[in-house]
Parts: sequence; structure tokens; C-alpha cells
Amino acid sequence: MSQCLVVPKQMLESASFWPKLPRTEGVISAAILLPPSEIQELLEVINKNSVFMERKGPDGVEEKPEWQQIISYALIVQGNKFFLYQRGKTATYKEERLRSKISAGVGGHVEPSDASGFTSSLKREIEEEIRLSKNGVEIIVGEAFSKIKIIGYLRF
Repeated sequence: MSQCLVVPKQMLESASFWPKLPRTEGVISAAILLPPSEIQELLEVINKNSVFMERKGPDGVEEKPEWQQIISYALIVQGNKFFLYQRGKTATYKEERLRSKISAGVGGHVEPSDASGFTSSLKREIEEEIRLSKNGVEIIVGEAFSKIKIIGYLRF
């Protein structure tokens, strides 16, 4: 089975920025840019309270709403252009709920093999999901993405 990094939702919700998140009828309804101190607080909450758990199956966290799965997610920007892509349309695409969907970012679960957490998880996910080339020569993703900056938190 596959494990992913998770944190108890109540621990994330205890962070000082949590009450500032805009809500509509009690549901978080917008994104906000977090200042560096609150990004650091979020990372500390995750580092202190995270564990790896099975993702799917009867004991999987996808069936346990009290756990928040930690997913690294990147928006790829060049100048004023954003990278968008459409996910696979056929039955061979593993994530059925994402099949044929258009994504504005690239990312995925933080796995036990991601030695340095978010950054290595993000580079691995980018390498798994997209191929970049310039003038017919493939660009090595790890070398191309030297400017990774954490700017916030998404919650679905």
C-alpha cells in the first residue's frame, strides 16, 4: 500500500492564522497570502505533529476526515504566464476523480521516500507528471526549479 504524510486536522486548525481564513457559511472560501512568520508556524505544526499513514483501504486516511493529508502543490509561472495542463482521459489514468480535469498546478502526496519533505516531494511530483523541453532537449526538473517558495496553504 502507499503511505502519505498526515496531520490531525485539529492541530492545523490551532494555528494562529486559521481564524483569519475567509469563510462562506462556515466553509473556507478563499485563499490568502500568508506572511513568512505564519508559513513558518504552519511548517512547525506539520513537522511536530505529522505521521505517515496508509492512504487507501479500510484503515486509509482518505476515509478518516480527522486527518489532513499534506500535499505539496506548485504553480509554475514564467513571467505573466501560468502552466496549465489536462490530466489523462483514459481508464489507465490512476486518479479517477482527477481524470480529464484541467489543473493549474502540479503536486501530490508527501511520501516516506521524500527525504527533505515538501521540496523533494514537489520535485518528484513534477518529474512524474510533466516533461519539459527547450528546443527539443529535455530539461531536468530538479535543475529547472531552483526557486521554490512556499507562499500559502490550500485546504480542500
